[in-house]
Amino acid sequence: MKRNLLKQMGNEWRENIWLVLELFVVLIAVWFLSAMTYHLVSVYTAPRGFDPEDVYYLEVKQLNEKSPRFTHFGEEAKARNGEDLLALLNRVRRSPNVEAAGVSLNGCPYQFSHFGTQIVPKGDSIYMYINMRIVSPDVARVLRFESLDDKTPEQHEALLRKGEFLIATYREYDRIRDPRKLMGRPLFANEDSTKTYISHALINNVCRSEFEERGVDRGTLIRSVSDDEVASGADIWDMLVRVKPGKEKAFMEEFGNSPDMRERRNVYLTPPVSLYKIRDNAHRSAVMNLRMLVGITFCLLVMVFLGLLGTFWYRIHRRESEIAIRKVNGATSGDILRRLLSEGMVLTALAGALAAVTAVICFSTDFLPDSETLNKCVMAGGVLAFGIVLIAVLAGISIPAKIAMRIEPAIALKDE
Repeated sequence: MKRNLLKQMGNEWRENIWLVLELFVVLIAVWFLSAMTYHLVSVYTAPRGFDPEDVYYLEVKQLNEKSPRFTHFGEEAKARNGEDLLALLNRVRRSPNVEAAGVSLNGCPYQFSHFGTQIVPKGDSIYMYINMRIVSPDVARVLRFESLDDKTPEQHEALLRKGEFLIATYREYDRIRDPRKLMGRPLFANEDSTKTYISHALINNVCRSEFEERGVDRGTLIRSVSDDEVASGADIWDMLVRVKPGKEKAFMEEFGNSPDMRERRNVYLTPPVSLYKIRDNAHRSAVMNLRMLVGITFCLLVMVFLGLLGTFWYRIHRRESEIAIRKVNGATSGDILRRLLSEGMVLTALAGALAAVTAVICFSTDFLPDSETLNKCVMAGGVLAFGIVLIAVLAGISIPAKIAMRIEPAIALKDE
């Protein structure tokens, strides 16, 4: 039967070539959209590097000189503002609704900025590019950085208070060096031996967005800023607060009813905003793109199914007389259906082989970006696309074939 099938397909090679090319184009389109959708979803669902639950963001601002409430401090303005900010921070910390609070410079997630630098271990020549986040030690308990060496947020906070750093490496660096060997080793910034970092904690990358692939080309360095530095006027952008579970409403009411928590002379805090709301605002365009891509993929799958159903319906309609002859010669409906399905699987396999060769060429010529996650998604998308097209082909054959086999042979052969 297999020999007869291949011989028949060989006799119909012109028609089959066009059908294989059609399946190839469909397979490539489904493959591309499936891989891109799978990649975006896998990046979005990967670990964030922190816990945004019950975390609120308050921006640190200063009154304009034209404000009637502005106080002139002259040359002492920077130090006075620092003292006032520390007073506001301590007031927030004393709130019965707050679990932990701290200030930061580039420390809040979902801010699309890089405070970047290069660091290199002492005695090494391999640089690591990092995004530096300067935070109060308390922020370790606020954001609860994801540890890669089983340390707790309290241990992270203790290390930051000692002047140590939390570090997250990235994929390219990990391919060359073992990140665990960075622990306790002096790290220099921008070849400046006066700026030395010591870390005894590995954490997961704190990305700027959940649509940013983790650890591709840049790591994270968490550096602490002490309360004394804050009081001296260190640059601070924002305050991060972890509210006790179930106390969100109480904290918002307390903040609104407590002037001493909101402002102090020239320094004031903007109303608290949930980190989830900041995330939603930062992700709005990316989420819309993801929804659009999912919608396009779904529409394409519907079109693929209907298109293949129409193609094979017409193909089997033309072979109704052949099906009738086989039934007259003793073939059962199961034999005929298996033969038609086998033909469809062979054609799909040929199209899949062409698509696989195309993918290999794209990888070998660097047509696709070099990303481990994306490469896995492309391979998974290829398998998924082949399965989808194969199911569509088999369904497109089975439905019209069963209808054609119900036709009496005398009726099917009346025009022969």
